[in-house]
Amino acid sequence: MSTQTSLIMGAVAYDPKVVTIWDGFQKYFRARGLDFDYVLFSNYEKQVEAHVMGQLHVAWNSPLAWLESERAAKALGRRAEAIVMRDTDVDLTSIVLAGAGSGISKLADLKGKKVAVGASDSPQAKLIPLHFLAEQGLRPDVDFTVIVFDKLVGKHGDHIGGLSHQGERAFPNAIVRASRLETGYWLKPENLAAASADQKESFQHAHEALDPYVKAGKFSPFEDGAELTPGIRAVATHGHTPGHISYLLESKGSRMWVVGDLVHLGAVQFPQPTATIKFDSDPKAAQAQRLKVFHEAAQRGDWIAAAHLSFPGIGHLRAEGTGYVWVPANYGIPQVEAAAAH
Repeated sequence: MSTQTSLIMGAVAYDPKVVTIWDGFQKYFRARGLDFDYVLFSNYEKQVEAHVMGQLHVAWNSPLAWLESERAAKALGRRAEAIVMRDTDVDLTSIVLAGAGSGISKLADLKGKKVAVGASDSPQAKLIPLHFLAEQGLRPDVDFTVIVFDKLVGKHGDHIGGLSHQGERAFPNAIVRASRLETGYWLKPENLAAASADQKESFQHAHEALDPYVKAGKFSPFEDGAELTPGIRAVATHGHTPGHISYLLESKGSRMWVVGDLVHLGAVQFPQPTATIKFDSDPKAAQAQRLKVFHEAAQRGDWIAAAHLSFPGIGHLRAEGTGYVWVPANYGIPQVEAAAAH
């Protein structure tokens, strides 16, 4: 980082009301002589990336984001260190509650039963309890059925689709275009039935988003390689999901790859494009597609745009060694002159 005197901390504003927490941090530290400021992110992925890339001194992470920071740092030959935890979290305990008269008095009694958990990305309400139950020989969705109670409360924006709301189309005049292979996988009833509890959520979200358009005749799938409109072509980059698509835009001799989930953590996957993520349905295929697109984009000087990259999220790749260097697009902030008072 630069030699600036302020200590810069990253924080995620997953709800407007939590911003006051970081204001409190700022007032507390400045009152004690520490020049402290914070930078807000909309999700933990981008915060982890910014921290690993050296854009922050410290980051206030969720448990999962901390693990992601550890993995990202290790991949770069560095070490992430935890320096402080809220006192309210130190003795945090996850408890399995059984109703009176249920006949459940020990863990073994959970076999064949239904166990309700909270949000899918909650360590305390789902991930940690299921982990410890598995350690005790109770395999989720094998020895007992997992019921996920996840109503999208507190979810971050990159986990929520905006196409539909409560079964109604958010854009009634729109025609939704999507890969036939991809949507065929997520909308197939047999795949939903065969999915694990964790996977079922993704299938259900796909149905919630697309079913209203399918029923209204406003859904038009396309094949791999289709030209959606002059200058915009769907390119098959299967791997992260069975039908993952990237879009190649061409105009006046210039090209841009809109690569979706071909890259998740630029700080790791640009210098080490062979690195995969646990959410890839086929890691080897995802790796091969990333290597192919990165090579072509760097060789031709194409633009790259991706949802999981920090602002501006658009730039070029420059080959370096066995990997690449990300060169983000140069940008400026428009200056608006205040109107003269009359």
